[in-house]
Amino acid sequence: MAIFSPAILILCMLWAFLFDLVALFQKNIRKMLVFSAIAGFGFIAAGYFLKDAGRFLGTQELVNYIIMRSLMFLTIGSMAGSSKYIDDLKGRGTVLKGQGILYTLAVLAVLGVSPIKSLTVRPDIFYSMIKDGGLVAAVIGFLAVIMEFCYLLRSVQKIMFAPNEDKNIKLKNNFLSYLVGLVAVAVCVFNADVQSYIANIIGTKAESISGTWPMVIVILAVSAFVVYAATKLNKISGGILAVAATAYAAFYATTAYLSNTSSIIHLIGTLMLWLIVLVVVYMIDSIEKDKIAGLFFFTIYLSASIVGLITAASSMEFYEFWELLTISSYFMAVIVSTKEARKAALTYLLAAVSAGYAMFIGFAILSSNAGSFEFDKIREFTGTIPISVGIAAVLAIIVGLGLKAELFPLYGWVPGLYKSADSSVSALFAGVMSKAGVIGLIIVLYVLLKGFAGANDIYMIVAWLGALTMLFGTMRALMEDDAKRLLAYCSISQMGYVITGLAIGSSLGFAAGMYHAVNHMMFKTLLFLCIGAVVIRTGTSDMNKLGGLAKKMPVTTGAVVIGAFSAAGIPLFSGFASKWMIYQALISEHNINYVVIGVISMIASTGTILYMLKFIHSIFFGRLPENLQDVKEIGWLMQCTMLILSLVNIVLGVVPGVILKPISDGMAEVGLKGVSESIFSITGVLETYKTNWLIFVLVVLGAVALFFIAITPKRGIPRKTVPVFAGGDEAKYNNITNSEMQISGVNIFDSIVYIMKEFFNAWSFIKRIFSPIGKLLNSGEN
Repeated sequence: MAIFSPAILILCMLWAFLFDLVALFQKNIRKMLVFSAIAGFGFIAAGYFLKDAGRFLGTQELVNYIIMRSLMFLTIGSMAGSSKYIDDLKGRGTVLKGQGILYTLAVLAVLGVSPIKSLTVRPDIFYSMIKDGGLVAAVIGFLAVIMEFCYLLRSVQKIMFAPNEDKNIKLKNNFLSYLVGLVAVAVCVFNADVQSYIANIIGTKAESISGTWPMVIVILAVSAFVVYAATKLNKISGGILAVAATAYAAFYATTAYLSNTSSIIHLIGTLMLWLIVLVVVYMIDSIEKDKIAGLFFFTIYLSASIVGLITAASSMEFYEFWELLTISSYFMAVIVSTKEARKAALTYLLAAVSAGYAMFIGFAILSSNAGSFEFDKIREFTGTIPISVGIAAVLAIIVGLGLKAELFPLYGWVPGLYKSADSSVSALFAGVMSKAGVIGLIIVLYVLLKGFAGANDIYMIVAWLGALTMLFGTMRALMEDDAKRLLAYCSISQMGYVITGLAIGSSLGFAAGMYHAVNHMMFKTLLFLCIGAVVIRTGTSDMNKLGGLAKKMPVTTGAVVIGAFSAAGIPLFSGFASKWMIYQALISEHNINYVVIGVISMIASTGTILYMLKFIHSIFFGRLPENLQDVKEIGWLMQCTMLILSLVNIVLGVVPGVILKPISDGMAEVGLKGVSESIFSITGVLETYKTNWLIFVLVVLGAVALFFIAITPKRGIPRKTVPVFAGGDEAKYNNITNSEMQISGVNIFDSIVYIMKEFFNAWSFIKRIFSPIGKLLNSGEN
């Protein structure tokens, strides 16, 4: 029997923490690996010192350590040659691709993240620590692993995704690394059999929190490799297979939903997966061949993670697929290979892993006390749990979920990542990945908290966080003059509406929140795909350098107007009905907190209209810059995806019942009564808002119409040429260029922008307080 003591576990984790800290500051690649290897002994020792089959956990970690650490040293030996420093290895993995891939495999196996679980049992070790009262040791261990993520993934980024700066370098393959690599791959694939073999030798086995993957996930995992190989041979063939693979995941979810139409989680998951299929079609025509194979590979894993999340029946199963979502989305972002993308991706990864471990701690506390990982068993337990313990555990879970749901104040990674990633990837992040957080919030708020005495307090906390999310997102969007960053902050703001709706706790609030989640999924994906088309044709997303593209890109312009009007909540577009339902749900609660939140949401909606008009005008109207005279519309395949999403946004706005009826049917899964069928039609929605709202609708439509009348060039009006004076001297009219006559995006609503900047400057002391964390997250690859 293992010798268990919380103090011994703390010492083991401090050992790992200190040596990982030393490794973090190493610039010499070999020294970094040496200190990392020394830190690994802490986890091995912790396994052996645990109660209940500690020898089994320690032995597994030891075997994984020997195989994967050996592979790391061998592959680095090949790629480094006589070089010492990490910066000298930039792009070496693209020269020796086999060595680079094996090094990446070893890193993921050491970290123990999906899909490369290998034999590492760190989640099992952490869970056992928390279960046996070693929460402090687990927290220290989490901090050590976060540092491991930082320096190991930093090395992967530079080796695999940075450009090779030394074209004349001569490197040699180490064939021993391929032999060890075969063993490593075998251990990853047949890890369950290896674990059973170890258990037979040791004579004991511990319960693992990681279950066997469903067959659909295995099929998707295998198909990702097939698609990757096919795409390397032929882009179109690989694209067709990628569409087929993601469509398979969508069909699977659709079948599961149709067999149980009362499942709101299956409904949202099905829509997410079909949206991925549509974006993959867009990728075929928009991504260059040298990037698209890897992007297809991780997009399929993204689909697999969504399937796993919507089918998960237990807390740790959910966490495992959440982890898969994190690592697949990270590689999708970093694959662009620019320095800006690598920095933003690593920032996102550090934030996501940290928040993910917070979620793990929350799930572990609830699961260990309930005696089961299953959600139904945890729900039964939360009715008897002490309020302080329950609130702490649930808020830790919400931190993990809130990061991907773009919840205040966890959204700091969003603008940089969405701007630097390819626009199709940003579309998936905003449209799909953020809704994974919504799935988790449904489980927490409406499944785990049933019967919990402190549920109302948590609902109120989440509602206020949602209100701050929509308000600050809107304020920052008004200040932006980069189109992709503006859309990123717009996404943050719109997710605030979704989260607030869900946190109200009523049937109308839940239906409104889910309705807006679907709307946001559609219009935000559409807008990112449209700006992707603009970037492809113009090479920039800077609104100060754009303008007048409506004549050159009419299809893209029409799609943008539909998407922007949907986001702004213009009547007859998708965002209108869902936002008004949220207002009504807030006010009908007759609670001063919700009334104030309702006022905040209306203010945010006004700001949304303003920055969306700025967005449209700056890019598509006004004068066309001289360097964009030859711009043309994008390809037909990309146009088709944008037109399909445009149609969906119009249908969701004109016929709300298309989605409200399935949402209402699915509310039984969370114990809520469905909403009235009277709001399933647009006339029913309008009747709900009475005469005052109709007047407001007419005013908004009139204001928008006047705006477009004002910016549309007038025909048939005779022009009068007058002298132009510069410094007292008359200048010829033709000396003034289009760019000099154009009002740039930064100058639209400049008074409002000035006020916003002054507001944030007034609160800059908060930024200084947290500057050490900011420096860590913004340190980029170094």
